[in-house]
Amino acid sequence: SDDKMNLDVFSQAFTQRYAMAVAYFSLGPGGWMDPFWLSPIEHECEISGISCDLEKRITAINFVGRGMIGALPQEISVLTDLVSINIMNNEIIGNIPSSWSSLQKLESIVLTYNDMSGSVPDSICSLQNQNSMPVRIDCSKMSCSCC
Repeated sequence: SDDKMNLDVFSQAFTQRYAMAVAYFSLGPGGWMDPFWLSPIEHECEISGISCDLEKRITAINFVGRGMIGALPQEISVLTDLVSINIMNNEIIGNIPSSWSSLQKLESIVLTYNDMSGSVPDSICSLQNQNSMPVRIDCSKMSCSCC
């Protein structure tokens, strides 16, 4: 087998790796600075722009100005330890997935300077109200009760 990590399909590590693989294909391969992106021997915490805690759970995604093109994947919502998402200054299209409202530890979402449109789910805005979480989007392009 090519899987050198031998991850249990029911483990958080497998789920986290799956979410990052979906993000890779959703946001286009051009913006990933690491040639190995998800190699069979490198942990996803080694990806440039990803921060993890001591247990190697992803806590932050910081892909500012990477030239990423595509839509935000709903699978990011399985990264339950995420505290911060900053994907500003790319070419992201579409909406913020409503599934992201399940990210209860989230303290910050920054998605400005992208090509997003539509509306921000009320569930995301309610997280802002509950946690005093900043949601930064292009209010001129998206409708949002957060603006």
